[in-house]
Amino acid sequence: MYTVSTDYDPGDTVEFYVSASFAFDLDIGISDPNGFLYITIECDAEDHWMRIGDYSIVPYQAFFKLPINAVSGTWTWTALEDTKELANGDFAVGVTYTGTLSISTTPVDGEVFVNEESWGTVPAPREVEVGTYTVTFGDMLGYTAPSAEEAIVLVDALFEVEGLYVLIPVVPQLVITYTPDTVYANDEVTVTVEAEEAPIADADVWIFDPSGETLLFKVTDDLGTCTFTADEAGEWWISASKTDYIDAESVAITVIELAPVTDISLSVGWNLVSLPLIPTDSDVEVVLADILDDVESVWSYDAGTWYSYSPGAPSDLTDMVDGEGYWISMTASATLTVSGTEMPVNPFDPLPAYPVVEGYNLMGFKSTTPMTVSEYLLGVEYVRIYEYVDGYHMLTASDNMMPGRGYWIAVSEPGTIYP
Repeated sequence: MYTVSTDYDPGDTVEFYVSASFAFDLDIGISDPNGFLYITIECDAEDHWMRIGDYSIVPYQAFFKLPINAVSGTWTWTALEDTKELANGDFAVGVTYTGTLSISTTPVDGEVFVNEESWGTVPAPREVEVGTYTVTFGDMLGYTAPSAEEAIVLVDALFEVEGLYVLIPVVPQLVITYTPDTVYANDEVTVTVEAEEAPIADADVWIFDPSGETLLFKVTDDLGTCTFTADEAGEWWISASKTDYIDAESVAITVIELAPVTDISLSVGWNLVSLPLIPTDSDVEVVLADILDDVESVWSYDAGTWYSYSPGAPSDLTDMVDGEGYWISMTASATLTVSGTEMPVNPFDPLPAYPVVEGYNLMGFKSTTPMTVSEYLLGVEYVRIYEYVDGYHMLTASDNMMPGRGYWIAVSEPGTIYP
């Protein structure tokens, strides 16, 4: 004989189960934790017994309802046939049974949830009611979270759960760079493929011409490079991939029409010149590279100060730019070929504008076609303008300024030349 449960709350119904082979009169006395008899259930043989199957007979009305204000603690019961004790037992009322639940994570401190309630990270073991709990784990960047686990907490027992976070392998991404920075039609372009700043050999590289068709397929060498010729102007695209790497983000290359070229004839001695184009590279030795062996010195003048360059000697003139005039002393006649653009390549760069100060300014003529003095110096309060071709010559407002020549320009007030 026993109660259906061993744990009840106030107001619950307590049921008894009896197994017997024949019916008999049975009294079940129930006492509270203080030892006071609360109730006696009388099960007489005629009214309270029911046969189940061939052998089991149970008192189908052997139950009672606990009061709402039932005393908490251990209640006892005794089964009697007349005065003979047949069985006894107990059950708890309003008693909470607890155990300990301990949860940890490794190798990182992840957030812990118990029945969807956050316990935070690295929670201390907690005393909880006995029962079954669902333990889940929060996401951690770069890791796969542990699977949910079922924790069964027993009375006065410790149940431990350890969540294992698994590191997600970091897959490096390919990165594409190219040279030169500014690409003109028919230039050779070197493509470099790297990952984590290391060159990647045997990467597949696809190169798309401005029409969007796959023009070339390349494989990088041991230095992570490959080359191709950009044979037309427009927007080219490069992509790269390799097994075990994330594909590179496609890179666009804006290929510019072939840079215009202007030739400037230089004679032995002094020549007053300027660059009619914005040079592709303004380094003085790059601009003069083809004639450098015949150059003795180069001079510029800015607001009363002279700057000079002499091959192989200390120099404070490092660049030759459009809009400025230059004296070049030659040891032999030569032709200076200037390549560049008429307007800036970068659409965000300002358009050419050249300031002048009151007095004389050594200026250039930034144009590939002749223009009259009044047209080129529109808005500038100029007083005199001189060119130097086998000696000085003063120009009038209607005279043409010529590509490649430099000029002394005297102005009466500061201003700006807008070519």
